[in-house]
Amino acid sequence: MALAWGSHPLFDWLGSDDGPPLGVTALWPWSDDYYFGFLYVFDSIGRNMRDPNFWPSNIRAVMKEVLLLGPGVACLLWWHARPPGAGSR
Repeated sequence: MALAWGSHPLFDWLGSDDGPPLGVTALWPWSDDYYFGFLYVFDSIGRNMRDPNFWPSNIRAVMKEVLLLGPGVACLLWWHARPPGAGSR
């Protein structure tokens, strides 16, 4: 749970942001400053359902996230589900 909570600002920082204010308040409540990474690993998520491109762009963004993060999550689930003592010699 802590890993998910702690990694969320990092993944938000790696995402594209197209609406002001740009960036994330990663250090809130200690700072109200916005931090913005210029790597654009993840696509922006649209919030305006009236936009004709709302569904296609959001589905594309979610699929990209699943493809990028899915293998790591699958490995963690496999590692967690293995029998006790498996892999140790």
